[in-house]
Amino acid sequence: MARKGEFKQPVVPLRDAVERAMEIIDGYGCTVAIFMLAGQVTGTKKSSDAFERKTTLHANLLVGVYDQNADARQVREDLATFYA
Repeated sequence: MARKGEFKQPVVPLRDAVERAMEIIDGYGCTVAIFMLAGQVTGTKKSSDAFERKTTLHANLLVGVYDQNADARQVREDLATFYA
């Protein structure tokens, strides 16, 4: 079991994680930070008050920061590091 702030193995297949990340990126329509928290893909908008705090607090779980023009291949490559 992972402790708070530690990495937990992903619970969804890579393909589903990429789809979820792209849904988040397209849904927000602005720059977002994508995280792998508790084995799930989550996101935070850059305009959010919590953006800086979350990117600092969860830096080891940060997949990347993407804008609305993000390429699915790049997101897949970044997410793949969590599946290695």
